[in-house]
Amino acid sequence: MPRLFLINGQEIKVSYFLFSFFCLLLVKRRNIFYPSKLLVFFFIFVCTYSFLLSFIYYDSFGFSDHFFHWVYGAGVVIIVFNLFPFSTERDISLFFQKIWFILFLCILFNNCNQLDSITNYLKNNLNHPSLTTLVVGGVNSESIFLGLFCASFVYTRIRWFILFLSLAVSVFYSSRAGVISDCITCLFFIFFKQKHLVNKKFIVIITLFSIILLVVFFTLISYADTSGNFFSRFISRFSRIGEEPGSIGRLNMWSYIPELISTYPFGVGLGNSLLALKSISHDMYRESNLHNIYLQMIVDLGVFCGLLFNCLIFYFLYHEGRNIFCSLITFFLCSYFFMGLIQFAGGESFFFFFIGLYLLNKCRKN
Repeated sequence: MPRLFLINGQEIKVSYFLFSFFCLLLVKRRNIFYPSKLLVFFFIFVCTYSFLLSFIYYDSFGFSDHFFHWVYGAGVVIIVFNLFPFSTERDISLFFQKIWFILFLCILFNNCNQLDSITNYLKNNLNHPSLTTLVVGGVNSESIFLGLFCASFVYTRIRWFILFLSLAVSVFYSSRAGVISDCITCLFFIFFKQKHLVNKKFIVIITLFSIILLVVFFTLISYADTSGNFFSRFISRFSRIGEEPGSIGRLNMWSYIPELISTYPFGVGLGNSLLALKSISHDMYRESNLHNIYLQMIVDLGVFCGLLFNCLIFYFLYHEGRNIFCSLITFFLCSYFFMGLIQFAGGESFFFFFIGLYLLNKCRKN
């Protein structure tokens, strides 16, 4: 969520003010509907269990704000389920089109105010520009959100232009994750509402798409070897996966996962996995999470609860994955779970927002 206010170094999130406002609206309602008793129980269980773990390991790790994100997220699900005013797919897409434009303009304005960091990034061989981003999670998360939200323009004629703008931001940030999200949205544009053609057409287009990408990719790699400009540096981030600092850092973190699980089989509490990792590896990491929601939840909540969380995701993907090109909400959730292999921590606000939307949409259909 955008972080626009910093007071004495402390972040005051706009989303918290909005959350408080909608809570007041919710209290005024005579009837408050809960999307699912099982889901309510799951949230209560996860938050209670995480609280106990954080209490046990308080001297070592303290209480992470990730725990409060889950408490906040449960409220977001209930608020969206009760108060979200739009019911049709087109209304929802129009809503997110406005969000995309606001986010894009805010990113441009924010980056213009940090020209020194951008100049330093362009002059030196840096992986990413060192920017204070509007979206929590840095330039990768910012470019991912921008790319995925492009999907809301699927009904418009400017969808490819919007996707191009998003891709330009991802390339400028040298964000591989952002480019991947743009490619996912590209496939969504191609296959949208073509459920009956997915089997044959999907295989043909994916094959051609992959061949074209490989040809372009290897052509650009050969160009990058003979050039030292910004574009070649961006291409080299793909050609040197596993060798450059970004991927080395993640692979190094993930190499400690077996030791983490054996040391803390019952978990360390939501958001404490990186602190636990540092205590074992004695290395310093600039990251705030493990960049993999599946591993993150296993380390945070322990083997049993983490696998339960992952099983719920796989259950959703098994039953709803076939509708990824038919529903904007399903696309957002499936894309989040896919990008969760290399990004995110499992407690982002927009994840809870789309959970609420999905449950509301399902309830209206029934």
